[in-house]
Amino acid sequence: MTFWDILTALTKGAGYTILVTIASVIAGLAIGLLMAVLSTLHGKAVKLFLAAYAYVFRSIPVLVLLFIV
Repeated sequence: MTFWDILTALTKGAGYTILVTIASVIAGLAIGLLMAVLSTLHGKAVKLFLAAYAYVFRSIPVLVLLFIV
């Protein structure tokens, strides 16, 4: 492989990385906004669900979450 072939592959990979980053930021923002709106509701089931969701994702190490994704 020549330098230009490698540079082309790296550029393509960087583009995919930026695309995945933007998609994950949008998804995280949507989930966070949904949870924030749900937390303003006064239902006991909603509060329990949000507490369980936060507890589970805080308990799992980041490295394990990276392997899941």
